[in-house]
Amino acid sequence: MERIAAPADIAALLGLEPGTLVVRRARHALIEGEVVQIQEAFYPVDVAEACGLDQPGKVVGGVLGAMSAGGLAPGFADEKVTARMPTAAEAAALGMGERVPVLCVGCVVRGRGGRRSRP
Repeated sequence: MERIAAPADIAALLGLEPGTLVVRRARHALIEGEVVQIQEAFYPVDVAEACGLDQPGKVVGGVLGAMSAGGLAPGFADEKVTARMPTAAEAAALGMGERVPVLCVGCVVRGRGGRRSRP
């Protein structure tokens, strides 16, 4: 978990100005000790603080559970799935060659009032 200035693409997805401080959480999902997914999520700081997502470590009950418990129950989600070639770092982390495409799943979750966050 870290606080960073939102890159332009992330800021646009979250409805923020580029450079606005956001919370970035990253982790590797494992199956039998092998990395099968690289996950990265960004949250507006106030959302992260309200839901306890601004703290390091595992989110017990999952992010959507934490958001609901923080009074920010998800209402809508938009997902986009694309494919691309991995970066050298991604290929190394996933234990695969750089010539095998990876799937990228982007999801923007909004509360019932339309507020955006990105788990």
